[in-house]
Amino acid sequence: MHNGLICNTIYLILKSNLFTMKLHLNLLLIISITACSSNSKQAFNQHLANSNNYVVVCNFENALKEMELAKAIEPSNAMVYYGLGQIYFMRNNYEKAIAYFDTAIELDSNFTIAFYSRSLTKSFLGNDKGGLEDVARALKLEPDLIMAIMHSAALKINSRDYNGAITDLTSAIKYKNDLAIAFYWRGRIYGSILHEYDKAIADLNKAIEFKIVKINTYTLRSDYEYAIGKKDDACADYYKAKELGDTSLNLNIENYCKS
Repeated sequence: MHNGLICNTIYLILKSNLFTMKLHLNLLLIISITACSSNSKQAFNQHLANSNNYVVVCNFENALKEMELAKAIEPSNAMVYYGLGQIYFMRNNYEKAIAYFDTAIELDSNFTIAFYSRSLTKSFLGNDKGGLEDVARALKLEPDLIMAIMHSAALKINSRDYNGAITDLTSAIKYKNDLAIAFYWRGRIYGSILHEYDKAIADLNKAIEFKIVKINTYTLRSDYEYAIGKKDDACADYYKAKELGDTSLNLNIENYCKS
């Protein structure tokens, strides 16, 4: 797969909101070992390209062989170690992946995606503190890297730093003002955690406008409308959620709507 097509695929994932907040960027890691968004100036040789082609079809054995050939030709190329880290990440060998990301960063201290990938890998190992440190370094290099901003927000939600998560989600919206999943999660924090229902409803309105794929969006909006006495709106959203098959419905609202 050509690197430009990989980058386009990442864009389509952003556009179609295939994120989950905890592990949402696993998809993006699987797509590319070539780092379409990075400050790295490392060379890209043919064996790296071959390895990438094997990765996108999940042929990791041949991907590793090609990467070893790339390393033999350019033992100081950070992209080689980054690529090895990605392959081992996808094979669930997170410790080895981190070791290769470490080497890539030692060789290129401006390798944005290596910091991001190491952050994500650390979070898979339960090291959210280390993950936050690395994603902050990635964002210092590229403040508009959406997938890193979203990962930072996810880690802050996990650690209950909700105000920090709101700051990140607001930043993501600044750089991509139709990012439905950012509106969705900011709305959930406003409504379910901070009980700022008007802000929550406004964000979920945007999430729905921008085609959020989470069917519980209507249920959440119904809950928040119910909380501030907007009966007609709450009931309309409740029945819409029921029509969509959401199983997380608040049955109190059904009784409320029948009264």
